[in-house]
Amino acid sequence: MVRYFFMTQRGFIRKKSLYRELKSLANEDPKEFMKKLEHFSHFFITYNSVDHTHFDKIKELLVDHFKIKINNNNRLFLIFKSLQGLNRYNIIQPIPTVYSFLQSYARLGLDSSGTYRKGMVEFFETIERYHFISNFICGERGNKTEEFYGRCAEEFSHADSAQNFSKTEANLYKLLPNIPSFSSFESFFEKLSWPDDNKKIKEIFSRINMCDSETGTVKDEVSAKTFLLDPNQTLDSWNTEHWFPRNPKDSSLPDRLSNPDIIHNIGNLLLIPKTLNDALDNVSPEEKAEFIKNNNKYQGGPYVHLNEFLEEYYVKHKDWKDIDIEDRAKNLANVCYNKYWKFVRPTRDNWKI
Repeated sequence: MVRYFFMTQRGFIRKKSLYRELKSLANEDPKEFMKKLEHFSHFFITYNSVDHTHFDKIKELLVDHFKIKINNNNRLFLIFKSLQGLNRYNIIQPIPTVYSFLQSYARLGLDSSGTYRKGMVEFFETIERYHFISNFICGERGNKTEEFYGRCAEEFSHADSAQNFSKTEANLYKLLPNIPSFSSFESFFEKLSWPDDNKKIKEIFSRINMCDSETGTVKDEVSAKTFLLDPNQTLDSWNTEHWFPRNPKDSSLPDRLSNPDIIHNIGNLLLIPKTLNDALDNVSPEEKAEFIKNNNKYQGGPYVHLNEFLEEYYVKHKDWKDIDIEDRAKNLANVCYNKYWKFVRPTRDNWKI
């Protein structure tokens, strides 16, 4: 925490140099130093405690801590979703930049500009999408970006105008290291399987379900909140369902598969409410499809993505086998990389000032 605080003031520093440089910084104005350190420590604690139940902490962070005027709950939810995502991915390296961004944003009064209000959501989404691809799926080292974020934090802290703030923001997006290629992402994604990656799989499906399947954009706050979950819980209201059952009632069903282990692949998995999982039991894929399609209880609402899955794959259910599971895994990798977590380096006209 102290090292990241230092980065917000003076840029990147390694642990071995921290004590000496921290003393130098503190000696300039000890009271001001302690005031800033206390402010950052409260931010650090709040930031790291944002989980699926703590939507209100985003209001506390932005409105109470930084005095930023933002009253739109849908916009707050988008920021919440990104910060919650970074915490789920165990990514802490952006913390100095996030703090300095918000501190300068508030100090310069940028919340009064419509462009910058939209830009705040864009800032958090860009960082979250970057780390989803690079770290959560592709397993790159988190500290790869630490020095970069340290430099950005110092630049945001010293921004003395909206113009300089925009230039710093533009440089962040421009110089953020490249994300892994789609082929690399796909190779990691297609290997995700139950139970080793179950927490990760539940997180992926939960966040997909929060989005509109056509546009990839997050639904309104009320609708999106339906799909929040805690993947750390062994038992909760959301279950990972094997579409081709693990222990089928029909003993001849496994003959359909050339590779029995493929039933645990992400292409064969769905996230569904526990009540439906209990009802489906271990019947065949075609029986599951018929049960859902013929039961009004399971149409729309929290079942919308399940309904869309049936629409897309229903014709294959009577012969759901290896090739269908592999095909869906590839399709999921594609929509995650190119839609739901599509990484685009933002640009805005005011950056050209």
